[in-house]
Amino acid sequence: KDVWYPYVFIAADEAKLQDRRRKFKGCRPTGQDGKTEPCWLVHAAELRKGDRVYISPARFDFEFLDTTARRFEVSYHDGKRRAPAKRNRPYLLDDLDRFQTLWKQIAGEKGLPTSQLKALDGLIEAKRESWRQGTGNEEDKEYDKVFARFVCDALKTAGWKRKPEDFETLYQAALTGELHDVVELYMEILKRRPEQERQQTKEDAS
Repeated sequence: KDVWYPYVFIAADEAKLQDRRRKFKGCRPTGQDGKTEPCWLVHAAELRKGDRVYISPARFDFEFLDTTARRFEVSYHDGKRRAPAKRNRPYLLDDLDRFQTLWKQIAGEKGLPTSQLKALDGLIEAKRESWRQGTGNEEDKEYDKVFARFVCDALKTAGWKRKPEDFETLYQAALTGELHDVVELYMEILKRRPEQERQQTKEDAS
């Protein structure tokens, strides 16, 4: 019954909306470098079967502002961050569930301590950057094969106490760079610590 907020962009001209009481004309973002185009909005309660609407998925991004200039790094091109190291951002809001699962896998009771997590993350990302710069080719298939083997070996020697299916999830996350984002979000921004360290702190305090 909310008469103000639940309006949606609809793919229809004014002539087809004559019998819709709650409507108004606005500008719809096209998703191309901030460009917009005229478009009608109709109240959700007045949508009908067969209507075509524009939906903009909810996304989230994050950046640890350790300096005031860091905010200028949050810029986009074609809907993605400009910085190659943060190419996966922004994420869909639904990806937060996967982030939470990954965090539990890497920092839960069977996860790694802070020092090992940061060392592993730093090793993978340093190799990603140096090898990619060395090839100078974003589509280098041979690089992809070598890097994939490196990531797999790095994870296997890290001492994970995970199930095989969990390892595959970690491997894919590390390969795409998502693991790096999870580590940054939870450890650098949210200041979370692995479960085994939290438990040790509790035991020391008692």
